[in-house]
Parts: sequence; structure tokens; C-alpha cells
Amino acid sequence: MEKVKMISRKRDVKLVPARTGGRRLEVVSPRLGYPVRTMLTFYREIPAGGQSGTHRHRNEAIIYIVKGKGYTMVEDERVDWEEGDILCIPVMAWHTNVNLDPKEPALFLATINRPLMESLDLFYIEDKEKIDYDYEVGKTIERK
Repeated sequence: MEKVKMISRKRDVKLVPARTGGRRLEVVSPRLGYPVRTMLTFYREIPAGGQSGTHRHRNEAIIYIVKGKGYTMVEDERVDWEEGDILCIPVMAWHTNVNLDPKEPALFLATINRPLMESLDLFYIEDKEKIDYDYEVGKTIERK
């Protein structure tokens, strides 16, 4: 049997700049060599007193709050969260995550079914701000 990658070690987690601000790191995904084909898991950090960009996507998202206290605006509904809570984002719902702590970053771990949606050619993500992210080119482009 071919040896597969089965564990993501804490010591290997290094957050990098995220598409909508803050920092992010994919920790388990097909492209990292894990034996998963339909989902990926990533850490997302929201800066102290900051927020993520408002966006929506066709994929499902389950978010576990690792550290911090804040809220997520899902369409017009405010959903408060704190460490240990789990949040489910409805498909294609506009949402943004807000960190209420002015001194410490918030951290969550999210699992999404983006690889499944990509394999079906159904993946879509849209930022409410005036930018788009071109995954083919790997960079942000201005909307016209």
C-alpha cells in the first residue's frame, strides 16, 4: 500500500496572508497529499479588532472557533461566537467574521467541501468588496 500523509503537525502550521485580510493556512487538502478528495481544512486568523472581507461561496463551510470572541454577520443576522463554538455557513450566504477583542487575534478552523465543488466544476466565490480573486492566475484583480 502506498504511504499517504495522515497527520498535520502543530509545529508545521505557519499562517500566511489571506485573500480577504488576516492570515490563513490550509492544513489538510488533496493538493497537500492527504487521502481526502472532497474537502479541505484550514486555519483562519482574524486580526485583533479586525474582520474578514464579506464574501459568499457555493461550498459548505463548518467553522470551529479555536480562540477568541466575536460574531459573524450571515446576511442580516448577527451570530455571536466564542472559543469552542461551531458555526455552519449556509451556501451562497453573504458573511463576514468579526473579532471583538481589540488586543488578541481570533482563530478558527474551517472545513469546506471546495474540492468536491471544484471537481464538479461548481466552485464559486465572490467578494462583496470591489475585488475578485483569480485562482487560475493566483492573484487579486480589480472589478470594473
